[in-house]
Amino acid sequence: MNAPSGSGPPLSAVRGSFVRFGDLDIEIPETVRGCKPGHEVVLLAGAAKLRNGQRVAELGCGIGVLTLCLAQRAAVAAVGFEIQREIAETARRNAERNAGRLRGRVEYVCTDIRRLGGTPWEGRFDAVFANPPFYRAGAGRRSPHPMRDLARHEGETALADFVRAASILLHARGRLYFILRPDRLPELVKRAAEHRCPVKTITPVYTRAGADAEWLIAEGIKGGRGGFSIAAARFVQDQRDLTLT
Repeated sequence: MNAPSGSGPPLSAVRGSFVRFGDLDIEIPETVRGCKPGHEVVLLAGAAKLRNGQRVAELGCGIGVLTLCLAQRAAVAAVGFEIQREIAETARRNAERNAGRLRGRVEYVCTDIRRLGGTPWEGRFDAVFANPPFYRAGAGRRSPHPMRDLARHEGETALADFVRAASILLHARGRLYFILRPDRLPELVKRAAEHRCPVKTITPVYTRAGADAEWLIAEGIKGGRGGFSIAAARFVQDQRDLTLT
């Protein structure tokens, strides 16, 4: 998860190995320094109209910030899936540390999202969220921080794997929410259609006046039919433009 260039860590103030993110206290272990939560977490968490009692999931949850934000918004049951054991353990500690600030409950599962088919999680979720790596393998500038580089660039797990995993987890008419760079949209639309989760709405997000969109938030519906819309654009210049409601 990365903030726009030059913007610093939004909604946060670094305190040693912890970050204050809104009113959440988030641990960032040494192994994932350079991978602070950014604007896209709040944007994605605010993309869905959550209802109390829903089950929601995050793919590649990292240290758990998005799932915590979702459980702050509504009394949902949120599950984060993360392949790296140390990072999943950090997410669990973050959930324990912030338990009193949450309306819902959270759980973190250490597993490969490419292996979710045939598990008890299949078809159990109302919504699935993902902030997949922004760049294809071999594209974009590499980061000196290994974990930040993994979050930004595709490795063994590609965008297609995130879409397939979302389709597996969602029940019929469940919704997926992805945030990604605009150049990844054609592939997302193709993969989502292949897995019966067609993209229905795109929300462009701008961070500078007169510039191209920085991100797109894509919403798809499992088993949805044709039809496609572009929602009103979001403009994000600093943390005051970001709210969780």
